[in-house]
Amino acid sequence: MKLLQPNVWLEQAKSDEKASAAKQLNECHRRYFMQQAYEKSVKALGLAILTRNQKSDKPFASVLGDYFLNHHTPLTVLSESVTDDAKNDIKKRYPKKHEKLIKQLTTFRIQLKRRMLDKVDAKVEGIWKKIDATRPSKNSSKVSYRYPFLDGAIEIAPCAYNKWDAYQGSRTDVENAIKELFMRAGNAVKIAERAC
Repeated sequence: MKLLQPNVWLEQAKSDEKASAAKQLNECHRRYFMQQAYEKSVKALGLAILTRNQKSDKPFASVLGDYFLNHHTPLTVLSESVTDDAKNDIKKRYPKKHEKLIKQLTTFRIQLKRRMLDKVDAKVEGIWKKIDATRPSKNSSKVSYRYPFLDGAIEIAPCAYNKWDAYQGSRTDVENAIKELFMRAGNAVKIAERAC
C-alpha cells in the first residue's frame, strides 16, 4: 500500500500552525488553522505507526481513508469505526476480507490512541478531544469554525463567537497541546523513516 508519507502530513500541519499565528485573523479562522494542524499531526502520527507496524493492502487503504484519513475529526471517526454500522459497511464492501480489515483497523486505533495518550497531561488530552470533536458542520446545534450555529437560542456567525476559550481552552493552551502532538508525531515519523 502506498500512502502519502507521514513527514508530508507533518510538514503541512506545521504550515497550518504557522498560519494560525497571523496577526489579522478572526479567532474562528485561527481556531480552524489550529484544528488543521492538530488533524494533520494525528494523521502523520497514524501513518508513521502504519509505516512501521503493518503490512497493508488496497482494501485496507480504502477503509483507512473512510474511517481516518478523509475526515477533519480523525479520532472521532476512527472511534466510530468500531460500531456495528461501520463493521457491517466493511463486511458488505469486502465480504471475504472484512474480518481481517476490521482487525487491522481496530489494532491501528488502539496503537494510535496508545501513542497519543501515553503519559500525556489530562488537560492536553481534554483539549485534543475538544478539537477533534469540532467538525465543520452545517448542523446549527454544533459549534463550527466555518458555518453559523446556535449559541443558546441565538444564531451566530463563527467570527462573532467569543467563547472559544471556554469551548476548547485558551489559545495558549491549544497551541501548547498542538506542539505536544507535533513532538509525538515528529518522533514517530523519525522512527518510521529509520525503519524503511
